Amino acid sequence: MYKILLFLFTFIISNSNSEIQINKINKLNNWENCGTPSDHIHNLDISYTPEIISKGDTINLKISGNLDEDVTSGEINYKVLIGRFPVYQGTIQICSELKCPLLKGPLTITTSKKVPDQIIPGKYEIQVNGTEQNSQEIFCAVVHIQVK
Repeated sequence: MYKILLFLFTFIISNSNSEIQINKINKLNNWENCGTPSDHIHNLDISYTPEIISKGDTINLKISGNLDEDVTSGEINYKVLIGRFPVYQGTIQICSELKCPLLKGPLTITTSKKVPDQIIPGKYEIQVNGTEQNSQEIFCAVVHIQVK
């Protein structure tokens, strides 16, 4: 089960050699920017299709924004909840998943992944927080995903 939940998060950051963007509250894809004005990604936007995920679907994800400094290292901490119950959490090193350095300026990451057949239907919340080489926050987002 943990591998399935980890899929939901790693989908958000993996398989990218591109750039990033995310917003305040996006009703279409149901995510929130929990960051502050001092975050290093501005104009953050996250979008994904399909809006409701089913077993075997291919989910397409795009994260974009404007990075205000080069990122040479850092980490992303995440927690996956089903309903209000935490079921998995972990940390990923940014440069193990993305090509570093991430350069100042426009950043967009796009990726597609197949949803495992073993995923449990329900409403998932993924809380994600990234920090850079000086332990300053790059971004903070809460993504709500429905699996049927």
